[in-house]
Amino acid sequence: MHRSYPLERLGPWLFAMCLGAFLCPSARAAEIVLQASAVDKLVKQSLFSDGGRHYLKRGACSAYLEQPTTTLKDGRIWIRAHLSSRLGIENGGNCIGSDFASWVESSGRPVASGSSIGLDDVRIDSIEDQSIGASLGNGLLSAFPTAFNLDLKSSTQQLLASAAPTIQSTVDSVVVKSATISDDRLSIVFDFKLTAK
Repeated sequence: MHRSYPLERLGPWLFAMCLGAFLCPSARAAEIVLQASAVDKLVKQSLFSDGGRHYLKRGACSAYLEQPTTTLKDGRIWIRAHLSSRLGIENGGNCIGSDFASWVESSGRPVASGSSIGLDDVRIDSIEDQSIGASLGNGLLSAFPTAFNLDLKSSTQQLLASAAPTIQSTVDSVVVKSATISDDRLSIVFDFKLTAK
């Protein structure tokens, strides 16, 4: 049975887990299990950090996503968001083209990469307005795989600093072993080295 805690309350638990692993060197890996609500917050913080928007293209001709909702299913992170765009040709600081708006759903498989978790196999799963499908297929969503990035090392360091300000600790290394989705949860297994004084 998994116990659930809000994302803000992970700090003390994570510190206790890290301290326990530090004091017991035979411990090899740790696991963090994030429910869909925590992953939703992380997606909004990492992808939609520009006034609640994620820009796919900037300039006179632009495209951005907003109002995201995140779900976890079928081993993938699913993001549904509203797309607003003006597509065409830029000329003298203006965009000669058309406005498009539609709800778009895309998904990606979480993958471990060093100390981070990113998305792989990103695809567009549905577009309400099919007339903009070709434009999206031509690369507007190419920013998604690199835009979603959870750096576990820096996140762990920030949580430890806020959870135990009287103990000086440094996360020396983090290696994410796996990132998998099951039962509406994202499970992250990782090895780490912590120095505390």
